[in-house]
Amino acid sequence: MYRYLDSLPQRHQQLLTNYRQHLEDVCKAIDTNHKVIELISMKPQEPLDTDKVNSVFKQLVREWTDVGVNERKTCFEPILNSIEEHFGDCGDRSGVQVLVPGAGLGRLPYEIAKRGFACQGNEYSLFMLFTSNFLLNKCKQRLVHTFYPWAQHFTNNMRSADQLTAVRFPDANPSDLPANCDFSMAAGNFI
Repeated sequence: MYRYLDSLPQRHQQLLTNYRQHLEDVCKAIDTNHKVIELISMKPQEPLDTDKVNSVFKQLVREWTDVGVNERKTCFEPILNSIEEHFGDCGDRSGVQVLVPGAGLGRLPYEIAKRGFACQGNEYSLFMLFTSNFLLNKCKQRLVHTFYPWAQHFTNNMRSADQLTAVRFPDANPSDLPANCDFSMAAGNFI
């Protein structure tokens, strides 16, 4: 940016002496912001919150893999059936607004929105929100990612090989929603 300023005739540069100082102040402010971002993204000294990471992996298995189909049927179908029973015959489904508190990784709100209803998922866990953002906004195909959700679990395995079972996700394309679909996730407590 100084290059453009320096390319001006000298008499114009003299009119902009305060602007040059302003540019220097802007550069200092940007450098300070960069240092804050580095602090925020700094790797912790010790592995913290591994329980939360494991919880996200379990939730990912439940909500977005073929392994979780039966659990989703047990948990989600009664809710989806109830919504269909109460609002399935209404003319404009997009006028029916559904809020899903404790939305986890967003699969239930996704399924509701996929049926044409306006739906917002609400989640307070930052770990869940980061992962749901990745799933809902970055995954554009089925089964494109692989992970090992039980790699850190040395108990409750029938065989040691079970610990290294690979699981692919997502089992549905999160971008496969009706046109003009009203679907969103909100951060924060429900109350």
